[in-house]
Amino acid sequence: VEHVYHNSYKTIKEAELSVFEYIETWYNVNRIHTTIKTSIRNKKEKLINQLVA
Repeated sequence: VEHVYHNSYKTIKEAELSVFEYIETWYNVNRIHTTIKTSIRNKKEKLINQLVA
């Protein structure tokens, strides 16, 4: 949420790409996924890929 509020976007696609990059380059790298099980992460990745497609 903080990422979105601290940025402004001209288009929805620009916002989607920015959020995707944030998740892939910071959030997923720094969050420990073993505590939430890998299958949940895979579901999130599938949803993100659908949003940016």
